[in-house]
Parts: sequence; structure tokens; C-alpha cells
Amino acid sequence: MSSKKETYAYLNPQYEWRTTNCKTFGAEGIDEYLYKNYLKNIEKGFYIECGAANGIEQSNTAALNFHYGWKGLLIEPNPFQYKNMSKLRHDCFASNCALVSHEYTEDYIEGFFGTDSRHLQGPLSAAEIKHLLENKEDLDLYNNATADSMCGQIKTNHDYDEKRHSDPTQAIQVPAKTLDWVLDSYAIEKADFFSLDVEGYELEALKGWSPFKYPIRYVLIETPSESSTEKDIINQYMAQHHYKIEEEIKHNTLYSLS
Repeated sequence: MSSKKETYAYLNPQYEWRTTNCKTFGAEGIDEYLYKNYLKNIEKGFYIECGAANGIEQSNTAALNFHYGWKGLLIEPNPFQYKNMSKLRHDCFASNCALVSHEYTEDYIEGFFGTDSRHLQGPLSAAEIKHLLENKEDLDLYNNATADSMCGQIKTNHDYDEKRHSDPTQAIQVPAKTLDWVLDSYAIEKADFFSLDVEGYELEALKGWSPFKYPIRYVLIETPSESSTEKDIINQYMAQHHYKIEEEIKHNTLYSLS
């Protein structure tokens, strides 16, 4: 965020984002592109976003929520991000868990989520915000740690990036749930848009969703640019469940229910 006012708004969980003129929150404007080309004719739609982070930064659903009358469900495993998200997007269903497949039977799963102790304490106080705004070095440190927490990866049964997450003691346990379980717990029967970005764990998360029971009109999945094999596997999995590729958009693939 460039201006002092914008920085304050981002750090302050009480800031009323619904009054902002900002129409795009997603990386490289992907949310604006999706709305203009696919979602604008859906009135009072329902979204699901997994890997929701704080609900604002790089969110593919914030604009739908704030400006276009949509409601939805946000899923975020990182406990720090979840606390902030619950304040910033307080009118959404929210679930603090990692999505897993139906084959995963444990109640918890380990992952790396940027677990710097300064950032597991939830929303910042007014005094802490004031200090960060007046001390650029500390603000940079805070933002860097927060950025790390947006790139968390599952450790259990997953080929995670050991170079980036070299200290196994930084892994923490978070609740493990299937998407079916989360949808059922909120009595959600269908949705119009699902954004899935879980740093390489997308296929396992998809295997915990039953598309025939809980149909979703459009599904946006972050796809690995470095692994065409993994992308092909996800494409095949989606095709098996009657989803066709609409297009590839900025390291993501958009599918629609055919």
C-alpha cells in the first residue's frame, strides 16, 4: 500500500472497507477481470474462497462482497490471518481450517504459515499501528512476515518447498476439514464462484469436495507454472467432474460447470 492512509486502513481491522472506492483487490486485477467477463450477470451471488488470508490483500472475493452484493464463505488455516480476516470481512461465513481430501482421517494437519510470534497475536492495537506507521523498518519487517504468512504450505503428506521452509520447528497444527464438511456445517448447498489457492495442495483440497452434491458454477484454481504434470492432473480431475476449462488467467485456471 502506497499512502499512509491506505497503510493504516490495511493494518486497522476496524477500517470500514465497504466505503472504499477500490474496485479490485486480487493480484494483477484478476478479480476485476473475472467480474467483467464471467460474474457480472450473477445477482447476489455466493462465493467460496480458500486461502483467503486476511480477506483483503490479494482477495478474489472482497470486491464481490463490498461492491456487488455477494455473500460467501472464507476458509483460512493460518490462525493470525484468520483473526484479522474475521474482523475485516465480518459479515461472511468463516472457517479456520486447512482443506483436505476424504482420505485424510486425522483431525489436524501440520503446515508452515509464517508463524512469527509477533503475528499470531491477532489484530494490532492503535498504539502498535501508530508505531509501525512512524517506523519504516519495523513496518517493513511486519509486512515481510505477513507476506510469508500468505504463502503457507501444508507439511503433512505433501512435497512442500523445503528451501523456503527449512526449519521444521516452525510448522504448526491446524484443524483439517474437507470442503464437504465445511459446506455441510453451514448448510451451503451450492455456490457461484470458488477461488482455491493453497500453495500446491489444490488437488488434495479438491478431493474433499463432492461437486455433484455441492455444485459450483465457476472454479478458479491457482495452477503451478513450473509443473505441467500437476496442472494436467487437476485438469483431468475437473473434467471427470464435468468441468471445462474456460481460460488460463495469470497463473490460474478458470473452470465452469458444463
